[in-house]
Amino acid sequence: MKKSVVIKSALIATTIFALAPLTACATLSPANATTSGTTPATTTQVSASVPQMDEKQIVNLVTQARDIFWKVQMAKTTQKAFEFKDIPYVYLNDEFSTKEKVIAAFEQVYTKEASHFYFDQAGFELYQDKVTLVEGDFGSLLDWEKATAVLSSERPSAKTYLLTVPLGETGEKQEVYVTVKLVPELGWRIVNSPNDIR
Repeated sequence: MKKSVVIKSALIATTIFALAPLTACATLSPANATTSGTTPATTTQVSASVPQMDEKQIVNLVTQARDIFWKVQMAKTTQKAFEFKDIPYVYLNDEFSTKEKVIAAFEQVYTKEASHFYFDQAGFELYQDKVTLVEGDFGSLLDWEKATAVLSSERPSAKTYLLTVPLGETGEKQEVYVTVKLVPELGWRIVNSPNDIR
């Protein structure tokens, strides 16, 4: 009986390592710690070095991303800055008055590349050294908190999930692919443009 348990455990461990190399260390380290005499503190450090990312946590992450998107959008002041090609722009409040502040907000959940790309492509403009954004109100029916996620593909430092997101109370749903990348010392960050998650 003991021999059978050991063989099954080995097969399970091998399968986990083959499918998810990043999480294998965290999964297998307790067993290694027991056989090698490593202290529990060391085991905890190894596990903590690879942040977990699963179907529940991707939903939490995109919900955070949605909140940041709207926090920036709602930071528009009533003071008109200027018009460009008949399009009115407005200032953002002090919390997002510089490009660095806007980028830093998005980098809490997005990669550096995605944050900079979005700033350059989403209608932000610098006027008198302050950030302005196209004036206008728009919304979204996407209910990210109630989304369901399925792992679509996986690489050692990246995962793609297919999220099915309800459209408010309409009974309809929208599918969105979201890719996350493991950034050293920061954790998992979204690769998509912030415009995809709002």
